Amino acid sequence: MEQLELEDGLRLTDLATRAGITAQSMGELVDDLEAKSYLERRPDPDDRRAKRIYLTDRGRKNARVAKRATANVEDYLAELLGQQRYHLLRRSLEDIIVAESGDDGQR
Repeated sequence: MEQLELEDGLRLTDLATRAGITAQSMGELVDDLEAKSYLERRPDPDDRRAKRIYLTDRGRKNARVAKRATANVEDYLAELLGQQRYHLLRRSLEDIIVAESGDDGQR
């Protein structure tokens, strides 16, 4: 949902690429979030076969709550570990994500 906050109306394949998962997995996730009224599919004005994914009002509200919760956790960890160790933790987690995704960070 973070990607849709940045750029609402993405195609499912674009969301999947940005998330580093398959289109099939993203489709299942979008189905679930749509069933819970966080997202909605609308026809793509550029391609009648395609749909674009949009946040609903409920989805936008949930995304704001999630962003605040994430910021609170990050603030807590920075306070607990200190800034230097917190930044090391973040870099290490980012390295793990890149290694697991097979993405060398070059786009």
